[in-house]
Amino acid sequence: MSDRLEQRLFWAFWALLVFSAVVRLVFFLQLRGTDFAAVPLLDAKTYHEWAVQLVGGDPGWNQTYWMGPLYPHFLAVVYLAFGVGGEPVFLIQLALSLLNVWLVRDLARALLPGHPHVKIIALLAASLFAFYGPSVFYAGTLLMAVVTTTLFLVTARRAVCAAETPTVKNWFLLGLMVGVTALSRGNVLLLLATLPLLLWKPLVSFNKRKMVGALLLGGVLALAPVTIRNLVVAQDFTILTSNGGVNLYIGQKADYDGLFAPVMDEAQAEADHSMEDTLQREFGRELKGSEVSRILTRRALDLFVDDLARMPAHYALKAYRFWNGYELPQIVSYDHWRWRFTA
Repeated sequence: MSDRLEQRLFWAFWALLVFSAVVRLVFFLQLRGTDFAAVPLLDAKTYHEWAVQLVGGDPGWNQTYWMGPLYPHFLAVVYLAFGVGGEPVFLIQLALSLLNVWLVRDLARALLPGHPHVKIIALLAASLFAFYGPSVFYAGTLLMAVVTTTLFLVTARRAVCAAETPTVKNWFLLGLMVGVTALSRGNVLLLLATLPLLLWKPLVSFNKRKMVGALLLGGVLALAPVTIRNLVVAQDFTILTSNGGVNLYIGQKADYDGLFAPVMDEAQAEADHSMEDTLQREFGRELKGSEVSRILTRRALDLFVDDLARMPAHYALKAYRFWNGYELPQIVSYDHWRWRFTA
């Protein structure tokens, strides 16, 4: 690659960052003062109320974490520093979404070392992400999308580093990042089992047991404070969250064609989304979060077995919904709001 082309690509990337920053600033100015920014809805309302509770010094006595704890604690830190309100959060998340453009470029360059057109490819990747509307829009909500994306990109970069230089330190740091990211999205924990398989080839010449052990140790250390908190505050051994059972349960309802299935027939505002209160009335006693999860897991397996003939088609539909980007209705919809915010 010629020096002139390399210089042009360098300045093109910085122009992209400047343009992306302007778009995010315009979006913030359009967003501030609107009811959409002032009134958290659905999941955003839950995160906001949780953060306010934490700011007030209440860790949620007798309750295990039901949702990933990282994002509400992030909100609580911002609220402590700048006061309760969305605008400082939105500005930080917009800055993170701009950082993510750089992280995408860096990841693309790391994935293709030595490729003759790696810098062009990396610029294209960063441009595609910079112009991706939802990455800007969700920065203006009290939702974890932007923060989780940042964590995912950093984790992916650590995975490349661990594959290129398989040292105990690099695999430990990779495990640590997987664990931290899992505090936001619990299903990321699957990476602790799958990364050794995905990155098996680079480990051929190295001590696999040490690397895998370092990976698991990093993940365990990241999760340990949450597990200990659940033991101390809720007297319940729950590694991360106790919502696995209800998610499995609603996932087996074939009548909904792979779309979102409510846990009960009541209206959204009246529904018991965790089913904890419903099961406590049914059993006539208080239940720990882990007990609720185990009960619903058993019922999910019963639903699966009882409707076994329909399950192959049901799971095919679920896979289709996943890959075509279907947006769950309980999350704020980008497609609905994009007309309001022209940025």
